[in-house]
Amino acid sequence: MIQSRLGWFCLILATLHCAANGYGKLLKFHDCFFLGTEQLPLIFSGLTLALKVPLLLPCVDARLTRIREGRQYRAFCC
Repeated sequence: MIQSRLGWFCLILATLHCAANGYGKLLKFHDCFFLGTEQLPLIFSGLTLALKVPLLLPCVDARLTRIREGRQYRAFCC
C-alpha cells in the first residue's frame, strides 16, 4: 500500500518538476524534427499518468487488490 502511494507521489512530483523546468519551452517548436530535452520527459510522464489513471477506478482497483492478495480465479471454460 505504501509502495503504491509512494510510486504515485514520485511520478506526480517528477511530472511537476519537468513542467516547472520546461514550461517556457513546452509549446515552442523550432525547425528541428526532434523534441527538446524539456518536452520529451514531460510528454512521457504525462502519458504514464494518463495510462495509470484508469487503474484507480473502483472496479479495476478491487480486482487488482484481490489478485495481489493471492486469490485465484477460475478461468473461463466451456
